[in-house]
This record gives sequence, structure tokens and C-alpha cells, in this order.
Amino acid sequence: MSFPLSDHNITSSINRRGFTLVEIMVSLMIFVVVSGAMVSILMMSSELFRRGEFSRSANDETIAVLGAVTDDLNHLVPESGDGWYYAGIPNPSGNTMISFTTTGQNANGLGTRGQNARTLIGLWVDETPDEKPKLRRVTLDDTLDILDFIGSLLTNNGLQGRKVTHFETLTAGGYDSKGNRITLLSITKASVPEDKAWFGRQVMRQLAGATDLADLEFTGVYNWASPTDTGTGGSHVPLEVIIPSSILTEGCLHFSVWLALNELPSMQRPKDKGTLYKGQPDWEQIDHNGSTILGPWGKAVGGGGGAEVYDTRPKNWKPTTAAGATVIRKPPFPSALRLSFVLTGGGRFAPTGYLQSEMANDASGGDFRVSGLQGLPSIPGSMVRVGDEWIAYKSISGGKIYYDPLDPLTGAGRGARRSTVTAHPRGTVVQIGQSYSLVRSLPR
Repeated sequence: MSFPLSDHNITSSINRRGFTLVEIMVSLMIFVVVSGAMVSILMMSSELFRRGEFSRSANDETIAVLGAVTDDLNHLVPESGDGWYYAGIPNPSGNTMISFTTTGQNANGLGTRGQNARTLIGLWVDETPDEKPKLRRVTLDDTLDILDFIGSLLTNNGLQGRKVTHFETLTAGGYDSKGNRITLLSITKASVPEDKAWFGRQVMRQLAGATDLADLEFTGVYNWASPTDTGTGGSHVPLEVIIPSSILTEGCLHFSVWLALNELPSMQRPKDKGTLYKGQPDWEQIDHNGSTILGPWGKAVGGGGGAEVYDTRPKNWKPTTAAGATVIRKPPFPSALRLSFVLTGGGRFAPTGYLQSEMANDASGGDFRVSGLQGLPSIPGSMVRVGDEWIAYKSISGGKIYYDPLDPLTGAGRGARRSTVTAHPRGTVVQIGQSYSLVRSLPR
């Protein structure tokens, strides 16, 4: 027996077939909200992990770098022991190349004529384009005679027992990380410089003008005789010795030194902006163009390696008792120094962004927009590196970074950390890093 379907039964059957449009839309909205929250949590966790890894990697690198530099400074030869200290600013980023004399740290490496009793230490940042900036370290023998210098190169490379009598040519150079040849210094027997006793130190001075150098190379031609005068020897022997540098760390955005010429307790910050030098500490002096110099740094005295250098034994320096010599004033030996580092740890988690607007070559105040950098410090005076230039900014608002006009006394604005104010196109790489300082008093 069959019954006809009523309108009520038909409607009920239709209502049981699926969800209504309103129910589907509500479900989709809930799914979108939950998914968005999950993605936000994932991105936040990833960013926190990235920052943590960046900070940890930079701290690990710092411990290793400061340990190596501290060990070198512990062996530094003071002025009373005829110690030598050199520093130069060779490039627009404000990175410093420093070199100083240390006592020989390996007693087994001493030569029969005293080679390697003292060592020259050189530290600089290799800023090869398209590569992470590397803090490099190289050592040279600090022998006083140029012939002994050549002899030490031979001794260090296993060619012992050769007493160098004279050389025909001698060239100091090397290679950058891409294998390109770089020449630093070239001399001949007929043109030996007057200060021939300081050849190794001349090489270090020249290094300040070749910050992309990776390995040192010495080539030339020399003559030698047996130390026992048995008549054996050789003439016109080619010299080819490569001295590799070591990498202390990768991702070194900044390395600089500030010198003090008086005792640390008397250091003070500037108090009167109306007078250029009043209240100035020796850490940072201002020249009449408003640029910072390492007091009392000045123009290079025949040593090369940039316009601003500090050389406690300048090239062609002669003691005041030297008859007929042109006396060049010898700067005082520093009483203390402060080494500053900005490190990224060299890993893939180093923060990197890009400039979203052009910047003119203008030291007045302004703003710029950066993409790709998350969680920039908002403390006034925090710094970012745009290309080769450091900028100390005052605030971040609305996605823009604001900075005041250049103030050499406080270090605010563009051209911070002794970098050079320059124009930057859109898309220029912007970087930040962890900042560290090492302050040490030097022995007298």
C-alpha cells in the first residue's frame, strides 16, 4: 500500500541533503582564521629561531676572535722595547687595518741569527665584492735588516743554511680570494730605500691599501753564501715564497681601533659643541672638516695605505741625532686601545635587507625605507650598514628609518664609524650585526 508524498515530506528530504551556504561560509572563515593563526605562529617561531641562531653564532665567533686578538696583545712589544704600532683606514666602510710587533710566540722557530724573535701581526677585513667580509690575520718576521728578512723567508720555508749576501730584485705582493695578482711593494738592489731595516713594516703599511688581499707572496732574485764561508753558495737564485693569511671570522661587517694617548681614568666625552676640540677624548677627535680621525692621526707619511694613518715609526723616520737627516716627528706610542667588532656570525641566518628608495650623497637629516629586515633595534643611535656606509638612526616609524644630520661630536647620522657618506641606489644591500668592544691598556 503506497501513500502519496506530502509537501512536508518533500521539504524535509531536501533539507537533509547538505550544508547551507551560510554554514559553508562560516566554516571557511573559521578555517581561514585558524590557518592564518597557525601560519603566523610558524613564521614567528621561525623568526625567533633565526634571531637566536644569529645571536648564538655571532657570540661564538666573538669568543674565538677576542681570544685570538687578546693573545696577540698579550705579546705586544712596548715602546720601551722598540715596539711598533700602525693603523690605517683604507676604504669607505671605515674598516681599519692594524699591525704591531709581538715577541716570538714559538721558541722552536727562532733562527740562528735571531730570525723570528719578533713577529709582525697584521689584522684587516677582506672586503671582496659579492663575498662575506672576512677578518684576516697574517704574520711576518720583524727582522731589522732586509737581507735577514729574505733569509727568514727561506728559513720559514725549509731552505735553511743560506746566508743571503744581497738581492737583485724583491717584490711583495699576493693574491685576492679570486686569484687575482696584487703588487704591494717592489724594490731593486740599486734602489733600496733608506729605511731598509724595516722592510717587513713597509709591507704591513702597504697592506692597508689592499684590503682584498688573501695571501702574501714574495718573489725576486738573491745571492747567497755558506754561513761557514766554505765557498759554497749560489747567485741569481729565484725567490718565490707564499705566506697565507688565516681567517679569524667571516661576516665581519666592521673592525676598527680607537687609540688613547693618556691614561684611561682621564678620558671624557665632549661637553662643549661650540669649540671644536674642547672636552675631546683621544678616542675620537674631529678635524676641521667635521670628519673623525684617530687622534692624533694625520696624513700618511710616505707609507701609503690611505689618507688617515697612525704610525709610531713613519717611513723615512730618523732619530733627532742623525746627521743631515730630515727629522719626521715620531708620534707617541698609544697608552690604550679599543677594538670594535660588528659580527654576523658568518652563517645563513645573518639579517639582510634591501634599500627601497634612493639615497643621495647628502649628510643632512632624512629617512629611508628598508625591506627584509625584521626586528630592527629602536634605540636611538642604533646603526645599519647601507652598502659601505654606516648610518646611526634616531627612530623607526611607519616602515621608515629616520636619522638626524651628521654630527661628528655625537656620531649621529650618516657616515658613522668613520665610513664615507655616499649615494646609494634602490636595491642596495642593508645589513646589521652584533657589536662588541675590547679595551686594553698597553705596556709602556
